Amino acid sequence: MINEEVYLFCPQLRLIPYLPHHVPRYNEWMSDPALLAATESEPLSLQEEYENQHSWLRSMEKLTFILATPLSGWNDPTREPSDSDGFDRTHPALRDQQGPFNDADETVQPLLVRREGPWVCSPRNPRPFAWKAIRAWFPLIAEDDEVSFEPVSADDPARIPRPPLAGSKPLPARFIPTRPKNLFTGEALPSGRLEGFGNPSVGKPSFVMIGDCNLFVLPEEVEDGEGEGRPSPSRPSDRRTFEVEVMIAYPPYRHHGLAERALRMLMQYATAALGGTDFVAKILDTNTASLHLFARKLGFREFKRVAVFHEIHYTRSIYTAAEKQIWAAECAAAGCGDCGCAAYTADVEQNMVLLARNPSRC
Repeated sequence: MINEEVYLFCPQLRLIPYLPHHVPRYNEWMSDPALLAATESEPLSLQEEYENQHSWLRSMEKLTFILATPLSGWNDPTREPSDSDGFDRTHPALRDQQGPFNDADETVQPLLVRREGPWVCSPRNPRPFAWKAIRAWFPLIAEDDEVSFEPVSADDPARIPRPPLAGSKPLPARFIPTRPKNLFTGEALPSGRLEGFGNPSVGKPSFVMIGDCNLFVLPEEVEDGEGEGRPSPSRPSDRRTFEVEVMIAYPPYRHHGLAERALRMLMQYATAALGGTDFVAKILDTNTASLHLFARKLGFREFKRVAVFHEIHYTRSIYTAAEKQIWAAECAAAGCGDCGCAAYTADVEQNMVLLARNPSRC
């Protein structure tokens, strides 16, 4: 699930890969005791966070996107500062950064796409799966996209959580769209829709880092509230479960609907590009904002309580045709129908100004 070269976008948000130059600001966030408690995290040193970022970027079991929102626009009526204003207030690790593409040591090396095992595929010819099956499992992936797959079987324990993932559906290891496309329809976006998303002709838009969102592959097991999860012998082999998380770490950007929007984009990406069909959220029973977000805004249902950890577990299925139709309609009503997906290239990163703070809201 390497997402180093893909990003998601809508007018209010960008979900971009978590890269080394984001680490200092992220580490600042995770020094806040309130955030540590809400996310059930342990504090890390700066060096430990660099190692954590390195691990996340290369993992087949999880992925993370940094959330960035436009400095000016619907959620911030203040003026757009000049370039000098922006860079003067940029975190030192982000100032004048040239992106992750100039230092080969900081990028993920190309995957070996021909492997021993049941899933032997190449980026443009993922045999033994016919494209009909690929499109059914991963509707966002087209034949001209760059894609490679990893084995998902009990014979590959180093790559998957325990207990082994069930089923025969492969897990995309790397997906790079050849053109910007709509997250819901897969249709190519016209050039006019890309204004403000790294199009050099419109200048450099400024964005602020505000948080992150995460996906974790979960074992295919049944958790019904009666105890620990257990393998499901009758579960369809084409189902895949992800745990989802979101954090708006920068206080001025909370309560603007950005967490809901980020999760809808992330879940749709997981559904359309990674084969996700079921989603789980594990929330502290004291985190009323997150409980409201998942239960009321996103339509998750409670299915388990873990008293020892003070957690409530929620789930949502987007598996059947009816569930997918309801999900798409909800997202459209929430203003997410125009969300897109594109390759995260050097040009995209070079043509945006990423700030650690909003100069008017520090």
